[in-house]
Amino acid sequence: MSLLDDIHQKANAKRREIDSAEKRAEHFEQIYLSTINPALKKTYSYLNDLVNELNFIDDPVVCSYKIPGLEEPQENFYHGKYSIATNSSERMTEIRISFICLRNKPIHFLIENDKQANTISDELFSFQVGYDQRPVYDNRNRKIGTYFDLTGQIAVQVRVFVVPGSAKLKIESHNFPSLGHFEKTIEPDELGNLAEQIGLFILRRDNSIMTFDLPSETRAAIQERLKQDNARKQREEIKARLYNPNAVQENKAPKPGFFRRLFFRNKL
Repeated sequence: MSLLDDIHQKANAKRREIDSAEKRAEHFEQIYLSTINPALKKTYSYLNDLVNELNFIDDPVVCSYKIPGLEEPQENFYHGKYSIATNSSERMTEIRISFICLRNKPIHFLIENDKQANTISDELFSFQVGYDQRPVYDNRNRKIGTYFDLTGQIAVQVRVFVVPGSAKLKIESHNFPSLGHFEKTIEPDELGNLAEQIGLFILRRDNSIMTFDLPSETRAAIQERLKQDNARKQREEIKARLYNPNAVQENKAPKPGFFRRLFFRNKL
């Protein structure tokens, strides 16, 4: 094969790739214009009216959150102060609804283990939970733990957007209905009742729209955290046995930690 023939083959292969990509782009554009954009406009109009009416009524939605460092869900959170935004009024590809969850009374708790306190602090920061923390000392000026004050608010966002380069949409929620980031892919044929489903979801009346798909990065991070948590527990158990070999060992399974509950609750 001559040099020119080889170059011709490479050029033709590239032309076929470009032609295929252009055809896919045209196909997605047709679906966007005929189905997705009208559905997003309808959804935005519905949710915009809903947000305005909710802010006028000013009737808080009461809810609970599982807070890192605390075993039981914390009740009596409520959300309000809704806002809505979109990136375009004509060629719409994204809708964002934001609001805050807060509590009339602050939450206080003490964590004695420094590593656990650092982990909890990192989680609260990543979840955008308003909090303060301070070291606690005994009367001999020895540190006995870290005191957490959850006096701030939890930032919440629900986002609907077109996945770039495709004819699909995604719903993402941050800190809703629980702390963390969740997402679900929506096919064009699922857009019929999207607006009301999102409204019911925001008001915590029906979560059926969101069978959460954990992003691969989040799933990997949770799995890694579980491995570290299990390794730490094993080290602590070995240390306890060496320190007190005559201690009676209870045959009782440990309660799953926060990330284990989060992982299995949202696992497909």
